[in-house]
Amino acid sequence: MYKIYPFLAVIPLAIASTVVTSISQCLANLPPLIPRQTLFGNPERTNPQLSPDGKYLSYIAPNKNNVLQVWVRTVGKEDDQILTTDKKRGIRSYFWTYNPGELVYLQDADGDENFHLYVANIKSKQVRDLTPFKGVNAELIAAERKFPNEILVGLNIKDPRKHDAYRINLSTDKSTLEMVNPGTVEQTVADPQMKIRAVIATIANGGKTLSVRETVNQPWKTVRSWGPDDEGSAVNFSDDGKTLYIESSDHANATRLLSLNIATGKESVVAQDQQYDIGGVLVHPLTRKIQAVSFYKDKLAWQILDKSIAPDFQAIAKVHRGEFKIVARDLADKTWLVGYNTDDGPVYYYVYDRASKKSQLLFNSRPKLEKLSLAKKQPISYKSRDGLTIHGYLTTPVGIPSQNLPAVILVHGDLGHEIPGVTIP
Repeated sequence: MYKIYPFLAVIPLAIASTVVTSISQCLANLPPLIPRQTLFGNPERTNPQLSPDGKYLSYIAPNKNNVLQVWVRTVGKEDDQILTTDKKRGIRSYFWTYNPGELVYLQDADGDENFHLYVANIKSKQVRDLTPFKGVNAELIAAERKFPNEILVGLNIKDPRKHDAYRINLSTDKSTLEMVNPGTVEQTVADPQMKIRAVIATIANGGKTLSVRETVNQPWKTVRSWGPDDEGSAVNFSDDGKTLYIESSDHANATRLLSLNIATGKESVVAQDQQYDIGGVLVHPLTRKIQAVSFYKDKLAWQILDKSIAPDFQAIAKVHRGEFKIVARDLADKTWLVGYNTDDGPVYYYVYDRASKKSQLLFNSRPKLEKLSLAKKQPISYKSRDGLTIHGYLTTPVGIPSQNLPAVILVHGDLGHEIPGVTIP
């Protein structure tokens, strides 16, 4: 009589031998192990951005001590220089302001996640803490080209549980309270005049509500709600401030882009896919017009709404393999930075000139990955027991075909179960 111990399985010798043999054969066909540092260490360069006036190109890269910093170069020159001097954690998030030659970045202290907002000036090399409040976390709300000396920031100064909205003057560093958060607001949206005119708040049942106002002197009105199982968020206001674009999944199978008339509350569908959620929205930097919407199908696919950029997307799609996104553009809309995300290599960044429709490689994030044999991801789908289609991806080691995969012995509780390998046609 066998004695069964918890969390152990008695597996027949013949099955165990077969499994070991199959695993040994698979291991013999695998490429060498990749050092963790190559995959998970700091990128060589990443997150390129253009200053609004198109004069400067910035990116994140490590310094000689392997700490990530913001670097800047003059467009058309090779005068790269480090703009920031973070000592420990490294900088990962930054944004250009509309004040010429200034950018802001977020950084916390020793991982406490109380991110402060710093402003760095290219010419003076001066770095200032715009939110020098102990234990306070900053969240960027809005920056607007018409008001280059101001930014709107969420700060939890009065109550660590909620972020009130503050207006910060970039010339004086003065912070002025703009709007008090009652404690439920999770998203604050400003219009082109830098006035807060839309908020999304949580409600007791786990859902959310959207409230708007036509001017800051008028009362808030709740114009829609989402249930606890629905997704909803605001994208931006139109240039005239009369329309708010939102993403929503209610009354639909997937999130779609809607336009909401502030005065009437009427909604219209701007872009949707019957099966797939929105992946991103491309907005013109001057007109605030929605130009394209992406949907994450088997791979990222773009739905173009503004036909004037159709030739640009056609040219960009031919430059490099992978899923592409417009990661930055100048206010003149002459130059775009385009990122190509590959599943078996690094992210490639190109500079695209709209006049000539030509692209030039800027850099890729991890050059060492180019020499490695990395696995591709294969889109798959299958039916669930209730008849719905479940989408996913299958990745198998390089050199191992995705057919007749070896069985896996799953040990659960005190029983061993043989799980058949997945067969992909």
